[in-house]
Amino acid sequence: MEADLILFNGTLITMEPELPVAEAMAIQKGRIVWIGNNRDVVAYQGPHTEMLDLHGSFAYPGFIDTHAHIIYSGHFWRSLQLAETTSKKGLLEKLKTHLLKCQEGQWVYGVGWDEGKWEEKVSIHASDLDQVAPNHPIALARADSHLLWVNSHALKLAGIDASTPDPEGGKIERDSEGNPTGLLWDRALFLVRKLLPVPDFKETVQLAQEVFQKSLSLGITMIHNASSFGIDLEVFKFLAAENKLPLRIYMLSSVQDKEGNVAFPSRCETFGPMLQQRCVKLFADGAFGSRGAALVEPYQDEPTHRGILIWKEPDFLKVLAHAKKEGFQVAVHAIGDQANHFVLDAFEKTDVKGLRWRIEHAQLLLPSDIPRFAKLGVIAAVQPLHATEDMSWFADRVGERRLEEGAFMWRALLDTGATVVGGSDAPIVSINPLWGIYAAITRQDHKGQPEGGWYPKQRVTPMEALEMYTSKAAYACFQENDVGTLKVGKWADLVVLPENILTCEPKKLLNMKVEYTIVGGVVTYK
Repeated sequence: MEADLILFNGTLITMEPELPVAEAMAIQKGRIVWIGNNRDVVAYQGPHTEMLDLHGSFAYPGFIDTHAHIIYSGHFWRSLQLAETTSKKGLLEKLKTHLLKCQEGQWVYGVGWDEGKWEEKVSIHASDLDQVAPNHPIALARADSHLLWVNSHALKLAGIDASTPDPEGGKIERDSEGNPTGLLWDRALFLVRKLLPVPDFKETVQLAQEVFQKSLSLGITMIHNASSFGIDLEVFKFLAAENKLPLRIYMLSSVQDKEGNVAFPSRCETFGPMLQQRCVKLFADGAFGSRGAALVEPYQDEPTHRGILIWKEPDFLKVLAHAKKEGFQVAVHAIGDQANHFVLDAFEKTDVKGLRWRIEHAQLLLPSDIPRFAKLGVIAAVQPLHATEDMSWFADRVGERRLEEGAFMWRALLDTGATVVGGSDAPIVSINPLWGIYAAITRQDHKGQPEGGWYPKQRVTPMEALEMYTSKAAYACFQENDVGTLKVGKWADLVVLPENILTCEPKKLLNMKVEYTIVGGVVTYK
């Protein structure tokens, strides 16, 4: 048998117990046909075989990001970037400079600001933006994308005033007289976001392709596209039909619209080996940064507030029953302990054992709920970078006791037998999987702080972290027979790195560069 591609002279970390390490691999028609040593692989070499000398580098199963927003990442990366601002004044100065390039009356969409990282604690209001941009509608999304800060012009265009009711599952912040302040939480932000200019189909394809190239350069061979809307599927179907999808996509299709109405896809569908629609995505609450995560006890820094639980249980159970009947996997965004408890209760009543249903984020859990993930067979789809990005202000929200008992409980979930998978939540944080693996191993920022790690008992081992982004991630989308490890018969999806990430100093992961990314036996990045 003549191989199309042979990799040799490397160290292949297969993630398979019967042959955990190999030197060489033969690939034909996109799949692995042989794994073993350098001496024997020559049996698969023919006149047309491409030979790839790894020169001692390390090959791993391709990274799978179990929670990223592909199209939104493209929008986000092209928007006004505010993540590096360290004060309200600095943000307003950056906005003022940006406006010099804008036409009169043009919408301005900014992303990434985080008041928790500002040097001083200050209030924010529509009037702050009005001073800089009275004639432009301004919408600035907080880093978690669950809070929108808008100016008076944007409020007026959206028709939001003192008489506008809060949408279900959302909140319009108001002053003492009932007037909107310019802060919109969760579903309320769609009152403004629906007015933003929408790129056409051709531009949306370009946005997706930009994200694909970035992802491939980081060793990502599959993305679980969280919150997939109609345009996402149409773009991906178009690219799949044109044989231009360079990595695999597993759809988490949004079935809740901006008003909270639910509409399922007609059926589960597979559009060739690169694109599958089998999972539906629901939201149970908001996020911690904007205090929209639903909590059992009030927020420590806002004692009258417990966040926003989006669903009423009878309605939620009805939707879950329909999903189960139609054969859809369900993934539910649940961040606060009340939201996670609510979802676990609903999953238990629906009897989801064996269905591989998922909770996305699972950031704060009641101690009694931790073992329920394994008991119910619920997958915890976590994003390690959220912990290290948010640790500077997380204690302000919930206090030390709740942090220690239930925040980002990766080790505790694994120890009770739960399946824990890793993702990025890009563009909210970096899509780089090596940064996510570093965070999971160390629970430290890129400066190595805090020493020993943030609540270090919840760290995972390097092998467990790698499994979160490979074999376990493949299981979470029912594709463990095709991807996730390096084994004869599986698709040849690999990432090649210069060092052994299982044994090297963790800090090396932060600057490590991918040498090759291979998807279905095709070198898609080098």
